[in-house]
Amino acid sequence: SYAEGSYCINAWMQSPKGSYYEPPPGNPDWGRYFQLYSKAGSDVPLFGDGNWVDAWPEANDAPPPDYSGKYTDNGMQRFFVDRHQKAIDIGYADAHIARVKLKELWIQIWHQGFVPNGNVKLPAR
Repeated sequence: SYAEGSYCINAWMQSPKGSYYEPPPGNPDWGRYFQLYSKAGSDVPLFGDGNWVDAWPEANDAPPPDYSGKYTDNGMQRFFVDRHQKAIDIGYADAHIARVKLKELWIQIWHQGFVPNGNVKLPAR
């Protein structure tokens, strides 16, 4: 595996204010950040197995070409690591943990306004 990390935070769960990734004023990305855990429901991933320290998953992120776990800038691919027989463990905002199949990453609610995508084609094994 090319994986560089162990756990990856869902960066949509943090406030970008003052960070390198702070969107410019008026940018619609501001509305996607939860910024306060109290705004997040029990179905919102906080962290999970991953190949980098943080990620901004999007429903239209393409799956990787293989299961190597190689680093990428693609937010969803940072969580796409074959740690548990094509699944990862995710810790949610309400503190429960669940094993999630890699294909189901695209139907998690990663940020405010996230529209799940159930039409993702995974790479061949």
